[in-house]
Amino acid sequence: MLLPKERYNSVEEIDFYSLWGKGIRSIIFDIDDTLFPRNQNTVTPSMVALIEKIKALGFEIYLLSNSRRIQRVKYFSKMLGVPYSLLSFKPLPFGFWKALEQMQTTPKRTAMIGDQLFMDILGGNWAGLYTIYITPQTPETNVLRIMMRDLEKLILKESAEE
Repeated sequence: MLLPKERYNSVEEIDFYSLWGKGIRSIIFDIDDTLFPRNQNTVTPSMVALIEKIKALGFEIYLLSNSRRIQRVKYFSKMLGVPYSLLSFKPLPFGFWKALEQMQTTPKRTAMIGDQLFMDILGGNWAGLYTIYITPQTPETNVLRIMMRDLEKLILKESAEE
């Protein structure tokens, strides 16, 4: 449940043509440390271009965040032209189900892309989605999150050696 189907260092590395070939038609993105560094509050032209490219391929996109920073999430949603949910309580499946309902799609046709094994990947797998792990963009400063990231690294290393 903690292992993603694919892993990349950044969203830009993902082969979206390959995802389309696998039958994926909808993508749920985490925001913090997946699309943008946690401390970034503006949308870069390169990210707008990437999202527009993904949409042009035919994908429907949704932002799913545990963030309490409502204005920041709304800003990213507006600038990227995609719907969102916040305070989604990942890894619980409720936020994922809401996203699927709003996009009118199924788990088998949807990918979850995120930077946390215990939130994004576990929740996406629990909801039956195709999961993709992105290396976090920002170093952790919170002691609990540092410990969680260390455990994630161990899990990813162990699975790579199998």
